Amino acid sequence: MKLGLGICARNEEAGIIATITSVVHSARSAHSLEWELIVCANGCTDGTVALVNQWLLNNKAFAVTLEVLDVANLVDAQRLVVNRLGDRGASAIVLFDADILVDMECVPELLRTADNPSIKAAYARSVPTKSAQETIIEKVLNQYDSINTIFSERRHLHGRAFLIKEWSIPETEPPLLADDIYMSCDLLYRYGPDSIAESPKARVYFHQVSTVTDFYRAHRRRAIELSKCLQLFPNFRSLPPDQINRQMLWRKLLDEPLSRAWLWIILLSLRKYSEIRFRFELLLSRPPAEWEVTKTSKRPFHKE
Repeated sequence: MKLGLGICARNEEAGIIATITSVVHSARSAHSLEWELIVCANGCTDGTVALVNQWLLNNKAFAVTLEVLDVANLVDAQRLVVNRLGDRGASAIVLFDADILVDMECVPELLRTADNPSIKAAYARSVPTKSAQETIIEKVLNQYDSINTIFSERRHLHGRAFLIKEWSIPETEPPLLADDIYMSCDLLYRYGPDSIAESPKARVYFHQVSTVTDFYRAHRRRAIELSKCLQLFPNFRSLPPDQINRQMLWRKLLDEPLSRAWLWIILLSLRKYSEIRFRFELLLSRPPAEWEVTKTSKRPFHKE
């Protein structure tokens, strides 16, 4: 088989080279695998394109190319990548965020998980990096991403790195901007929750957002995109709520040690604040742009 790899980047100069290099190393570790990587820079106004071009000049031996779109739209960028790779014979696609570090075993492990015919998409486990001076936001989110004690099991895709066998997102008005929300709903609706699987040994490393502003930006982006999906595709409304979003298991909060319970309470407070702020912006009929970059997660990766 030929595996297609895609990285869609918007203003990712801080980490794009580390991401590309780690993706290539992971793909090469899957012996006898034919692969091709396309980096699609979309809506970049920083040095991302120049950095990728320089990397390509220094690494001509690898099957890596760059495509550039003027418009900042993740779905359009992925559509370009998927169409190009499909035309060149790729039978499955692995898509990566542009601000992550990919573990060497990530690509081989995603392939092993997806070898099951009933699995239509497999995603990597996201591991937050540790910083010497974590903000309270980072502590809260690190706990959420590493300890699953008061939330239901994730049934939907996690978008930082995933393999998908059937990438297909229709062109709509208003346009869809985020990939994993529509595709999660589509796969859950057509094939059920067992069609999406975490590949626990496939890992990627990332920086958490560290401010309330960036927490809200991420919340707003998901809220708007999910709302669009449910309006554009009414059939998705029949999906159980715990498949679209992990549900809070309130009874388990009382069993938590105080060291964790107070962080869970802060997380719930941040979510409620974001929900109220979002509704207030809609009431004023002047919500900010949907896709505002979360700036504090765009940091270089430093070797230990």
